[in-house]
Amino acid sequence: GMTSGRLYMAIVKIISHGKNAAGTKNVLSYVLDLKKTGPDLCGTLGDISEDAITAKTAFLEFQRIRNLFGKDNNVRTYTHGTISWAPGEITHEEAVEFAREYLPEIYPGHQIVYAVHQDTSHVHFHFIVNPVSFLDGSMLHWSKHDLERAKQLCNELCLNRGWSIAQNGIHYDGLLFENMQKSPYIIIVHFHNLCYISLF
Repeated sequence: GMTSGRLYMAIVKIISHGKNAAGTKNVLSYVLDLKKTGPDLCGTLGDISEDAITAKTAFLEFQRIRNLFGKDNNVRTYTHGTISWAPGEITHEEAVEFAREYLPEIYPGHQIVYAVHQDTSHVHFHFIVNPVSFLDGSMLHWSKHDLERAKQLCNELCLNRGWSIAQNGIHYDGLLFENMQKSPYIIIVHFHNLCYISLF
């Protein structure tokens, strides 16, 4: 049960998909806000300068790849998500290490900005992905196969660290998910129009 032993699990939420430049700037500013994160808790992955860690420089780096492949304003500008753990389960430093190993495997060929936030009781990090691949300009498109791989990798990384895997259908706060899907690897909950994707 929830009380016996420690339950480690990563809850993955895909929060939003950007449609324009203003939205991209706003989400980068929010995620990289130094009141929430710190210089050692945020960074970049993929073909993006490690110096590009202000919202402005990260935005310009995303634009560089869009321009390189001639993407117009109708093309999605970012995908924003979070991965979080139960309160007290892992440290902020462990979350950084997890982000740096997990994200490039899940979004290969894409620019990624991540930031571990310290403003809540549970450790979590935000990630923002440029949906335009820096390798060939193709757009990020997830299939059921990709979701299955994301789940397996998440579980693998948790198990490698000696963390156990979640009981199916239990959120880290102990609440049962509603709207249980039949799929064995993904549960989607619609809550205030956000799509919560939880990988088990």
